[in-house]
Amino acid sequence: MDLKAYTQQEIEQLKNICKTIIAEQGSMCKTYLNIAIPIFNIYTTKKYKIFNDDNIYSFAKRVFGISRGRCAEYKKVIENFGFINENTGLCTGIKAEYESYTASQLVEMSKMTPAQRA
Repeated sequence: MDLKAYTQQEIEQLKNICKTIIAEQGSMCKTYLNIAIPIFNIYTTKKYKIFNDDNIYSFAKRVFGISRGRCAEYKKVIENFGFINENTGLCTGIKAEYESYTASQLVEMSKMTPAQRA
């Protein structure tokens, strides 16, 4: 299709939509980590037992509606790329070398062996 078939207003609307999507992609990664890190820390400290849950999976499902698969994904991403405090075992953030990656990239990379990621 010829670009001339679109008005300048339509072209500008598309550009603005693209800018919005790019900005939201960045916030999606932040949101992903804002969920993954606390899930991991609840798992590590076994605080799910406070609510009488046997494991992190049943806790996450019951309290947040997070599936077992998604919960396992969150854990694996943090286990592989999170900065884990040696004394507490808690995640305090993502390792600096992985901060530029999107959540989707971290998820896919977490499925690889360390040798495959190198």
